[in-house]
Amino acid sequence: MADEIEYEQLLADEKKIKIKVKEKRRTVGKAFKKEHKWMIRTLDIIFILMILSNCGALIITNALVFKVTPTVTLLEANPVAAETHGFETHDNNKQLFAGIMLHMFAWGLFLVYFLYSRYYVYSMTSYWSLMFFVVVAFTVLFLDFVNDFGYWIGKMVWGG
Repeated sequence: MADEIEYEQLLADEKKIKIKVKEKRRTVGKAFKKEHKWMIRTLDIIFILMILSNCGALIITNALVFKVTPTVTLLEANPVAAETHGFETHDNNKQLFAGIMLHMFAWGLFLVYFLYSRYYVYSMTSYWSLMFFVVVAFTVLFLDFVNDFGYWIGKMVWGG
């Protein structure tokens, strides 16, 4: 009986300690973000540039396709959108649509990880982890924008 009471007391103490740690981490995180505001904002700007460069690579790729073959016919990869809007469905629509969904899923993971890491940055270690993620992702996606690295990524994702 005494062991059960002691066990329950330890559990209650553990909950109190977890709450104190959470509150302390929150206050330390706020102080860290206030002290290093320029570093956090720099990562925000780099992340936004990463998104813009990826969208720019997509736009440039489509513009180049139309410039090289202006008589190209656009076909829809999404069968529901094709049926709804009266477009022709691409012959290889399942593979194309799966690639688009994979791309959207990857962007969702990037965004969730960035927002979670940015919100919970409270020390230089967590900041360096966030910075490493942003710099590596920016480098890869910016290379897609400035050279033919996107061709090799596309070959891996879409096959061929």
